[in-house]
Amino acid sequence: MEHRWGRRITVEIPIQMVAQGSLRSGLVANLSVTGALIKADYQLRMLTRVQIFFESPTRPQKDALILAAYVTGNYRHGIGVEWSELASRSVTELFHAVTASSWVTRLASTDQTQLNFGGYI
Repeated sequence: MEHRWGRRITVEIPIQMVAQGSLRSGLVANLSVTGALIKADYQLRMLTRVQIFFESPTRPQKDALILAAYVTGNYRHGIGVEWSELASRSVTELFHAVTASSWVTRLASTDQTQLNFGGYI
């Protein structure tokens, strides 16, 4: 069952993630206002809480954007996560950074202004 609100944005964002006491790497393949699909060569238990660190070329590593999430799906080449807080300041900041940067490889819509953020941005 689909739980995502808004449209997916296809991106390529390298991330670091703390899950089950370990630091892991991944690549966010797409995201929405409610969560993301992370390309990874590992799987995590459903509902595992994770901290995702988004590093940007325009900000120092110590200022990385951090989002809390939990695992909602395991797939052949990655995992699905849902943000712990819908419409948090961090999610809003992530969407503004993504839509204004080279992180975006292809928008789900041909017109950025048509992206639906569920009325939260």
